[in-house]
Amino acid sequence: MSEGDMVFIPAGAVHGTVNTGSSPVEVRGVFPATQVRMDHVERNPEPGTEDQPPRSVRYDFATGGFEVLARDR
Repeated sequence: MSEGDMVFIPAGAVHGTVNTGSSPVEVRGVFPATQVRMDHVERNPEPGTEDQPPRSVRYDFATGGFEVLARDR
């Protein structure tokens, strides 16, 4: 992908991103609902959380909130 590209990802498709450049990446998404569940299959852990497994999270785009649903898989 390059700047300005658009990608369609079907619901339920496992996908991810890796920034191979030296600048921050801005990603924008369009979702068919205000609440979206994301099941993480891998993690890029913040320091101190390396031993924790991927988790499932429900994001509420209407309120900006999120809820951790499961920490083990």
